[in-house]
Amino acid sequence: MEEVEISAERTSVMSQRYQAKVEKSENVCGLLRGIIASNCSLFEEVKGIRCK
Repeated sequence: MEEVEISAERTSVMSQRYQAKVEKSENVCGLLRGIIASNCSLFEEVKGIRCK
């Protein structure tokens, strides 16, 4: 019985870790998009470069 409980606990911990990784990568993507967007506006102001 104990082994089953332990493995179930491990599984939930692993799924939580996976969820955290997914959330982190989504946050990183959002940050990168934000950085690119803000840099684009800077480039447009400074050099007249148009970002798509």
